[in-house]
Amino acid sequence: MKKICVGLCGLTCSGKDTVANIFAKHGFKKYSYTEKVLAPVAKSKNLPHTRDAYRVLLQKLGRKADELLFEEILKEKGTKIIIPNIRTSSALDFWRNKKDFKFYLVKLDADYKIRYKRYLSRKREIDPMVSKEDFNGVDEKDKKVNDLGKIINHEKFDFEISNNGDLQELGGKCIMIIKTL
Repeated sequence: MKKICVGLCGLTCSGKDTVANIFAKHGFKKYSYTEKVLAPVAKSKNLPHTRDAYRVLLQKLGRKADELLFEEILKEKGTKIIIPNIRTSSALDFWRNKKDFKFYLVKLDADYKIRYKRYLSRKREIDPMVSKEDFNGVDEKDKKVNDLGKIINHEKFDFEISNNGDLQELGGKCIMIIKTL
Protein backbone atom coordinates (compact mmCIF):
# COMPACT_ATOMS: atom_id res chain seq x y z
CA MET A 1 0.00 0.00 0.00
CA LYS A 2 1.40 3.37 -1.03
CA LYS A 3 1.72 6.08 1.57
CA ILE A 4 -0.15 9.31 0.91
CA CYS A 5 2.21 12.26 1.05
CA VAL A 6 0.89 15.83 0.87
CA GLY A 7 3.40 18.61 0.31
CA LEU A 8 2.47 22.21 1.03
CA CYS A 9 4.08 25.22 -0.59
CA GLY A 10 3.44 28.90 -0.26
CA LEU A 11 4.99 32.14 0.90
CA THR A 12 5.60 33.00 4.54
CA CYS A 13 2.39 33.08 6.60
CA SER A 14 0.23 31.69 3.83
CA GLY A 15 -0.97 29.05 6.32
CA LYS A 16 1.24 26.03 5.68
CA ASP A 17 1.71 25.04 9.33
CA THR A 18 -1.94 25.70 10.12
CA VAL A 19 -3.03 23.46 7.25
CA ALA A 20 -0.54 20.79 8.34
CA ASN A 21 -2.01 20.91 11.86
CA ILE A 22 -5.54 20.53 10.47
CA PHE A 23 -4.41 17.52 8.43
CA ALA A 24 -2.73 16.11 11.56
CA LYS A 25 -6.09 16.20 13.36
CA HIS A 26 -7.35 13.95 10.55
CA GLY A 27 -4.69 11.26 10.86
CA PHE A 28 -1.75 12.74 8.96
CA LYS A 29 1.72 12.77 10.51
CA LYS A 30 3.51 16.10 10.10
CA TYR A 31 7.14 16.11 8.94
CA SER A 32 8.67 19.56 8.74
CA TYR A 33 12.05 20.26 7.15
CA THR A 34 12.53 22.98 9.76
CA GLU A 35 11.81 20.77 12.78
CA LYS A 36 13.20 17.44 11.57
CA VAL A 37 16.22 18.54 9.50
CA LEU A 38 17.22 22.21 9.60
CA ALA A 39 16.98 22.92 13.34
CA PRO A 40 18.91 19.79 14.37
CA VAL A 41 21.63 20.30 11.73
CA ALA A 42 21.93 24.01 12.56
CA LYS A 43 22.25 23.17 16.26
CA SER A 44 24.96 20.58 15.59
CA LYS A 45 26.92 23.16 13.57
CA ASN A 46 26.32 26.02 16.06
CA LEU A 47 24.44 28.03 13.43
CA PRO A 48 21.96 30.71 14.47
CA HIS A 49 18.28 29.80 14.82
CA THR A 50 17.09 32.25 12.16
CA ARG A 51 15.07 32.15 8.96
CA ASP A 52 18.08 33.37 6.94
CA ALA A 53 20.39 30.71 8.41
CA TYR A 54 17.85 27.97 7.65
CA ARG A 55 17.33 29.28 4.13
CA VAL A 56 21.08 29.09 3.42
CA LEU A 57 21.41 25.73 5.17
CA LEU A 58 18.61 24.24 3.06
CA GLN A 59 20.38 25.47 -0.06
CA LYS A 60 23.70 23.95 1.07
CA LEU A 61 22.18 20.62 2.07
CA GLY A 62 20.30 20.28 -1.20
CA ARG A 63 19.15 16.71 -1.82
CA LYS A 64 20.65 15.62 1.52
CA ALA A 65 17.85 17.54 3.30
CA ASP A 66 15.26 15.49 1.41
CA GLU A 67 17.05 12.25 2.23
CA LEU A 68 17.25 13.15 5.93
CA LEU A 69 13.53 13.92 6.07
CA PHE A 70 12.77 10.70 4.19
CA GLU A 71 14.79 8.74 6.78
CA GLU A 72 12.64 10.29 9.53
CA ILE A 73 9.46 9.30 7.69
CA LEU A 74 10.64 5.72 7.24
CA LYS A 75 11.01 5.39 11.03
CA GLU A 76 7.23 5.74 11.37
CA LYS A 77 4.52 3.27 10.43
CA GLY A 78 1.94 5.86 9.36
CA THR A 79 0.54 5.87 5.85
CA LYS A 80 -0.57 9.51 5.68
CA ILE A 81 2.12 12.18 5.73
CA ILE A 82 2.07 15.95 5.39
CA ILE A 83 5.14 18.10 4.71
CA PRO A 84 4.34 21.77 5.35
CA ASN A 85 7.31 23.33 3.64
CA ILE A 86 8.22 22.23 0.12
CA ARG A 87 10.55 25.08 -0.83
CA THR A 88 12.80 23.80 -3.62
CA SER A 89 12.36 22.23 -7.04
CA SER A 90 14.77 19.55 -5.91
CA ALA A 91 12.51 18.63 -2.98
CA LEU A 92 9.46 18.61 -5.22
CA ASP A 93 11.17 16.24 -7.68
CA PHE A 94 12.40 14.04 -4.82
CA TRP A 95 8.91 13.52 -3.38
CA ARG A 96 7.17 13.20 -6.74
CA ASN A 97 9.59 10.42 -7.72
CA LYS A 98 9.23 8.28 -4.59
CA LYS A 99 7.69 5.05 -5.82
CA ASP A 100 6.16 4.07 -2.48
CA PHE A 101 4.32 7.39 -2.13
CA LYS A 102 1.32 8.94 -3.80
CA PHE A 103 2.37 12.59 -3.72
CA TYR A 104 0.00 15.57 -3.84
CA LEU A 105 1.16 19.18 -4.03
CA VAL A 106 -0.99 21.87 -2.42
CA LYS A 107 -0.36 25.56 -3.02
CA LEU A 108 -1.41 28.01 -0.33
CA ASP A 109 -1.91 31.66 -1.05
CA ALA A 110 -3.04 34.64 1.00
CA ASP A 111 -3.11 38.38 0.47
CA TYR A 112 0.07 40.25 1.36
CA LYS A 113 -1.58 42.37 4.10
CA ILE A 114 -3.11 39.31 5.76
CA ARG A 115 0.19 37.44 5.67
CA TYR A 116 2.01 40.40 7.22
CA LYS A 117 -0.56 40.64 10.00
CA ARG A 118 -0.07 36.92 10.71
CA TYR A 119 3.69 37.38 10.65
CA LEU A 120 3.51 40.03 13.36
CA SER A 121 1.13 38.01 15.52
CA ARG A 122 2.93 34.66 15.45
CA LYS A 123 6.18 35.99 16.99
CA ARG A 124 8.37 33.02 16.10
CA GLU A 125 11.93 33.01 17.32
CA ILE A 126 13.27 32.52 13.79
CA ASP A 127 11.31 35.44 12.33
CA PRO A 128 13.01 38.83 12.53
CA MET A 129 10.67 41.75 13.14
CA VAL A 130 10.40 43.66 9.89
CA SER A 131 8.37 46.58 8.64
CA LYS A 132 5.50 46.04 6.25
CA GLU A 133 7.70 47.26 3.42
CA ASP A 134 10.58 44.96 4.41
CA PHE A 135 8.25 41.96 4.61
CA ASN A 136 8.38 41.95 0.82
CA GLY A 137 12.12 41.22 1.19
CA VAL A 138 11.27 38.04 3.10
CA ASP A 139 9.13 36.94 0.15
CA GLU A 140 11.82 37.81 -2.37
CA LYS A 141 14.48 35.84 -0.48
CA ASP A 142 12.20 32.81 -0.30
CA LYS A 143 11.41 33.08 -4.00
CA LYS A 144 15.03 33.43 -5.11
CA VAL A 145 17.29 31.58 -2.69
CA ASN A 146 15.42 28.28 -2.68
CA ASP A 147 13.49 28.77 -5.95
CA LEU A 148 10.11 28.81 -4.21
CA GLY A 149 9.04 31.45 -6.74
CA LYS A 150 9.51 28.94 -9.54
CA ILE A 151 7.35 26.40 -7.74
CA ILE A 152 4.48 28.69 -6.76
CA ASN A 153 4.36 30.42 -10.14
CA HIS A 154 4.96 27.57 -12.56
CA GLU A 155 4.08 24.20 -11.06
CA LYS A 156 0.93 22.22 -11.59
CA PHE A 157 -0.77 21.75 -8.27
CA ASP A 158 -3.12 19.01 -7.25
CA PHE A 159 -4.94 21.51 -5.05
CA GLU A 160 -4.83 25.24 -4.33
CA ILE A 161 -6.08 26.94 -1.20
CA SER A 162 -6.79 30.64 -0.95
CA ASN A 163 -6.34 31.38 2.74
CA ASN A 164 -7.79 34.85 3.24
CA GLY A 165 -10.64 33.81 5.53
CA ASP A 166 -10.93 32.52 9.06
CA LEU A 167 -9.78 29.22 10.56
CA GLN A 168 -13.20 27.61 10.14
CA GLU A 169 -13.22 28.37 6.42
CA LEU A 170 -9.67 27.03 6.07
CA GLY A 171 -10.63 23.87 7.95
CA GLY A 172 -13.51 23.28 5.57
CA LYS A 173 -11.21 23.61 2.56
CA CYS A 174 -8.77 21.15 4.11
CA ILE A 175 -11.48 18.59 4.86
CA MET A 176 -12.67 18.78 1.25
CA ILE A 177 -9.12 17.94 0.09
CA ILE A 178 -8.68 15.15 2.66
CA LYS A 179 -11.90 13.51 1.49
CA THR A 180 -10.60 13.36 -2.10
CA LEU A 181 -7.30 11.70 -1.22
